[in-house]
Amino acid sequence: MYWTDAGTDKIQRANLDGTNVQDLVTGLVGLKYITLDSTPLPTPTVVTTTATSMTSNSAQLNGTVNPNGASTAYYFEYGTTTSYGSTTISLNAGSGTSAVPVNSSISGLNTNTTYHYRLVATNSGGTSYGSNLTFTTLALPSIMVTTSPSGRQIVVDGITHTAPQTFTTWTPGSQHTIGVSSPQSGTTGTQYVYSSWSDNGAQTHQITTPSTNTTYTANFTTQYYLTMTAGTGGSVSPSSGWYDSGQNVQIQATPNSGYSFSTWTGSGSGAYTGTNNPATVTMSGPITETTNFTVTPTVYTLTVNSVPTGAVIMVSPADNNGDSNGTTSFTRQYDNGTSVMLTAPSSFSTQKFDHWDLVPCYF
Repeated sequence: MYWTDAGTDKIQRANLDGTNVQDLVTGLVGLKYITLDSTPLPTPTVVTTTATSMTSNSAQLNGTVNPNGASTAYYFEYGTTTSYGSTTISLNAGSGTSAVPVNSSISGLNTNTTYHYRLVATNSGGTSYGSNLTFTTLALPSIMVTTSPSGRQIVVDGITHTAPQTFTTWTPGSQHTIGVSSPQSGTTGTQYVYSSWSDNGAQTHQITTPSTNTTYTANFTTQYYLTMTAGTGGSVSPSSGWYDSGQNVQIQATPNSGYSFSTWTGSGSGAYTGTNNPATVTMSGPITETTNFTVTPTVYTLTVNSVPTGAVIMVSPADNNGDSNGTTSFTRQYDNGTSVMLTAPSSFSTQKFDHWDLVPCYF
């Protein structure tokens, strides 16, 4: 308000509450009355706008303030009801005549909770209140730590779990350690070897909790055990060991001197049974392969002669080459211990059969 006072010969002003009295003009003569200027100063124009940057425990409150030409301070009221209960610190919005954007960040909020807030601004003209708005803090993220294939052991912050395991109490920005051991045993003849993490981290590494639901997956390679067994009389390769699922493995049997390869006998998904050597197995599960060897028999030569020449000698059974009967002088090959029946004709030409002469050979 403004006034003139004949007693002081001044023109003065003060706030409506009588404070901050100032001399505007002095030395006036002949003032006979007091004039009161009661035109109120304009209050700030305040608009509450949408909150941004919400997390599970923080947010940024926004609005605009037009000081309308007077020095203006602003702050936000906020709380879980329209009674608010909390305020931000008071900040200066200037003394301009146009709207300026203002904001304040708040933290320490409850997770997944709706809050009310409004903007408040004050200048020499008075206090203005923005409209009440609301925002809701984010729920804590769901963080899943799992494995592929599922069911392997994981270690989270030093504690061992069976995957998958979901954590719903981690605050965004907090740090945790995840890892796995390797290899890990499965059912008989099966193991799992660590390969990689989905976030490309090391086998054991630290993560920073994100603000959104996230899954971390440890990838394992499934391996199966190949059991190789050699029967009497030889050896097999490769030796028993672990192989990746789906891997083709060549197996080979090597007989010792005096033995020959006979067959493979296999069991398990992808095993081989048969007479191929080498052969191939596909590791679709644990496999056992056993090779069989047989003793290689000594082969002897049977020489048959007839006198006079030309007589047909009956030979049974056929020899190793499939040959049987012969004429005059011939040989046959037989394994050691084979019984052979020789039959000569009772007569040939003008002669009758007389006898056999046995001539043994010594080695």
